[in-house]
Amino acid sequence: MSHTLGIIVPYRNRYRQLVHFKSAIADYFEDEDIDYKLLVIEQDDATSFNRGKLLNIGAVKAKQLGCDYVCFHDVDMLPYDVDYSFSEKPLHLAFNFLTNSKTIDMHFEKYFGGVTLFPLSVFEKINGYSNDYWGWGFEDDDLFNRLIQANIEVDTYNKPSYVSSTASLKFNGIDAYIESDNIINYNRSFSILISHKIPNLTLDHSKPVDIYPLFSVPGYEFTIYYDSFKRYNIEIFDRRGNIQSIVSEICEPQHTKLILTWNKSKKTLCCYLNGKQIGKVVIDESLFGYGKYKTAYIGCSSRVEDANRKISYFKGEIDTFAIFNKSLNKAEVTALTKNQSLGLTTNFGNYKSCDSLLTYYDPKFIKRYKLVDLTDNNNDGKIIKAEITNTEFNNFTKVAIPFRRKCTFKLLDHKPGGYLGGRWKDQLTRWNQLRFTNEVTTGNRTYRQEGLNTLDYVVHGESNVNNVYHFTVGI
Repeated sequence: MSHTLGIIVPYRNRYRQLVHFKSAIADYFEDEDIDYKLLVIEQDDATSFNRGKLLNIGAVKAKQLGCDYVCFHDVDMLPYDVDYSFSEKPLHLAFNFLTNSKTIDMHFEKYFGGVTLFPLSVFEKINGYSNDYWGWGFEDDDLFNRLIQANIEVDTYNKPSYVSSTASLKFNGIDAYIESDNIINYNRSFSILISHKIPNLTLDHSKPVDIYPLFSVPGYEFTIYYDSFKRYNIEIFDRRGNIQSIVSEICEPQHTKLILTWNKSKKTLCCYLNGKQIGKVVIDESLFGYGKYKTAYIGCSSRVEDANRKISYFKGEIDTFAIFNKSLNKAEVTALTKNQSLGLTTNFGNYKSCDSLLTYYDPKFIKRYKLVDLTDNNNDGKIIKAEITNTEFNNFTKVAIPFRRKCTFKLLDHKPGGYLGGRWKDQLTRWNQLRFTNEVTTGNRTYRQEGLNTLDYVVHGESNVNNVYHFTVGI
């Protein structure tokens, strides 16, 4: 059976990129045995950009032109080594990108944007894209969620579990935390281990960003936190008041072992997530004098509140917390990451630092509503409103991800997307995030409610030149 592909490009005010794209598509398909039509769906300037709605319009037009499968394609991604052939399953193609003669992998676990291939029959089954995401972001997350809601087959893999204890402390994200003595000597090397679980998030409409602190020390706040961008952040200041930070790539909520190491002699701060180094910074100055603050906090930002700063709280579970008076090496980080049953007060495998423990909490050991410090330092942690619970212990967790073809694209110069410097560039993206996280992933909004079945638009003009169909629309 022969197939006809509709390549659908959502477009507004990127003329030079569109010229490059049209030329690249024509050149690429000259040697390809694929019947295709290129559809450019241009939105007028009356409203904010709506990528999902434009792609829905493109799918409707592609079907009218006789296409039976479509490729939703960003205009700044030019084909270099791409398989556009028919697939009965939705496929994500935007896997590798060529920039300055270097190929980089830019996809993350559930990334479903950029370039995506769909048989039209499946696209119609999931009611297309949502029409309700304006500005930048989350229409692709919603699209993948529609596949799952509609029981369309997606890829899966087994993600290893990194649980350390059979008991956890559950933090409510409202007012629960742990208070302990700030026992770290910041003039020497140290390491911090936090084994924890991030649940599916619920975001606060009143905030521009949600922060979930795992650990903090007052002053120029030293803090380790997860945020609503699904990134881990480490922020610490040097003695001159300059902030030093590590920010991870996107990490889906899961059970994670985070290990932070400060090597005083090498002046390096490193962070590891489940054994993988996600960042390293060199700090030439000494660290800020955090030692003058007597208290450290687990599960909240430091408890100093003013008009410009509210206290944030962690929501999730912590099953192990430990501080060492040395910088753990990579072999020890790996051993601690893989450990699921052994206590840290005895060495095992490549872990050789039990004598360097400053503080060690395991929620199996609680007395008078305090976490018992399992070292000789008697630094028991005072529990405030955290709940003691059993840890869900699985060797693996099944994770749904898109089916992918490992294709490569040339990436044209473009402005950064919605995330920039720890904030969304546009308030519309925050609204998109709130809608997707609080309404869609919770099942309060489903694919049946809106999409292709509620699509409305006006065609202002259309043209067809050399197999390129250009529609100008109002939405």
